[in-house]
Amino acid sequence: MKNLMILGLAVLFLGCKNVRQNDTMYEEDVIRLFKKADKESYNKDYVIVIDYSIHSGLKRGFLIDKDNNLQKSFLVAHGSGSGTEGGRPKTFSNVEGSNSSSLGVAVLDGRDYSQWGINIKYWLKGLEDTNDNLKSRIVVLHSWYEIPDENVYPSTIVNSQGCPTISDKTMTELDSLIRLQSNKKILILFKKNGLKR
Repeated sequence: MKNLMILGLAVLFLGCKNVRQNDTMYEEDVIRLFKKADKESYNKDYVIVIDYSIHSGLKRGFLIDKDNNLQKSFLVAHGSGSGTEGGRPKTFSNVEGSNSSSLGVAVLDGRDYSQWGINIKYWLKGLEDTNDNLKSRIVVLHSWYEIPDENVYPSTIVNSQGCPTISDKTMTELDSLIRLQSNKKILILFKKNGLKR
């Protein structure tokens, strides 16, 4: 019984440690995004980081609040044109018709009807030269029923046509939060670990 209690405490400790690491893993990115939000009058309560250096079968989308607390993590598909190597996109593109994911900072730029998932999409406006064609490429944040809610690693998830695609459940939760915001222009950073922008 004593050994079981020790094991339980160890699991609890490791679980808390992992959450804490997630909270601080993107601290520099979060600080930079909130500085930009303040300067440009974007949403000052939440940002989203999508880290394409993480395997697609693992949660690599992170909703983070202004105090750098992780509010939600979720699976995100990358574009088929980016290829897949070790579960991660190999290349990135800002070119129309590439079906690739793009890197850089973008902002949610309006809610609209989608033919995919729960029929909701958020337009993305790219704020850097690596993603300033997002809108003309119709790269949007939307859901699709084939994106799972939980990790499937070591399996990969399906690819998109360049859109950061999430599960129906995740879109329902994010949409509920976004619609409560007076300022819906939430910044999103699409990054690959080690990329300094």
